[in-house]
Amino acid sequence: MSRIALVTVGDELLNGAVVDTSTAWLGDQLALEGHTLVLSISVQDDLSAISDAILAAVARADAVIVAGGLGPTSDDLTRLGVARAARVEVEQRSELVELISARYAARKIQVPSQALVMADLPVGANALTNNSGSAPGIFMDIDSVPLFALPGVPHEMRDMFIGEVLPELRKRFSGAHQYTVIVRVSLLGESTVSERLRDWESKLPLGVSVAYLASLGDVEVKISASNAEQAHEYATLAAGLIGDSIYAIDESRVPRSTLASTVLHLLGKEGATLATAESLTGGGLAQLLTDIPGASDVYLGGAVTYQAGSKNQLADVPKELMSSRGTVDAQVATAMARGIRLRLNSTWALSTTGVAGPGDFEGHPAGTLYVGISSPAGERAFKVVLTGQMADDRARVRGASAAHALDLLRRCIAGLPIGAQASFITEE
Repeated sequence: MSRIALVTVGDELLNGAVVDTSTAWLGDQLALEGHTLVLSISVQDDLSAISDAILAAVARADAVIVAGGLGPTSDDLTRLGVARAARVEVEQRSELVELISARYAARKIQVPSQALVMADLPVGANALTNNSGSAPGIFMDIDSVPLFALPGVPHEMRDMFIGEVLPELRKRFSGAHQYTVIVRVSLLGESTVSERLRDWESKLPLGVSVAYLASLGDVEVKISASNAEQAHEYATLAAGLIGDSIYAIDESRVPRSTLASTVLHLLGKEGATLATAESLTGGGLAQLLTDIPGASDVYLGGAVTYQAGSKNQLADVPKELMSSRGTVDAQVATAMARGIRLRLNSTWALSTTGVAGPGDFEGHPAGTLYVGISSPAGERAFKVVLTGQMADDRARVRGASAAHALDLLRRCIAGLPIGAQASFITEE
């Protein structure tokens, strides 16, 4: 198993202007190949900082990846940092000048003189092909340790890693390949999931490992083994212990399932369709659903009915109902779902209304959510009460509300009970 070190470059990574997604993605990809990310360093756009970080990484690892700082501007100093660490100069490569010029010409843009700095490489380095952008990557050995410098733009970095870096790592190192299966759990806390799997985890055989990753409304249980059959076997056992909060079991190399994709899959199997009427979530449900390729086979559309007037105009919620009960109400949620289902002639409809905060509204505290579900088989309404830190953050309230709404719809479609969430969810 080879040790890989990562150096990410950019002031924006250190001052909070940009969230570093590269480290997590590269760590996951390397693990799948049987490599270990043993060191991760983020440095500012400073020549000495970059070269010092590279030398520290070279001293610790079997291979080094550098991400960022390959663009054409004055603060893109990775080329020079690699050259300083390798104790060589940079030189302009004519073939790269031609390549960069051709790419600008294809866009009918004159090549800025500054752009040609991207044709400079440390002496002795090879260029890595960038099929998604202009800046070539760098590949060279420093003190017999292979170094790969990739662009910082996430999609360019990922394409170059898959197309150029992985093949070279496979040639140089024989990683112990791991097969990972991910059990996806909705709206069940990480500690609860871990507690349910405690005895199971204590009896895992050598070579089988488990890792947990929690995010808003979601827990991933990653089960890794030396072969696919064993990984699936233990994933199935884990899913049985967790229960009906499981909404998907994925292989790590396939596009990840989400609550939205699971709902669309369930409805698609029935030949059913879906519409949404949203207040609290403000279009969040529609975005989550339409993020899924092929969503239009099931999802007909929806309306953001943020005020009482739009609830009446777009979802036919009676004015008298809202006058007497307010807009944050179970009957209003049901009426919203019913109205949008009839308007769009969908099989199912899902609605949300509530209080995102900050502060109370109509006497309801922030974190109050009502979910309405309508189908030919009947109508249901649920009240969800988010509390504590979850209710103190408007964005978290909205995100968690969308997750709860989709999970409640999943349960209604599949005929599942509220289950473990019953302590803070009630059917109205």
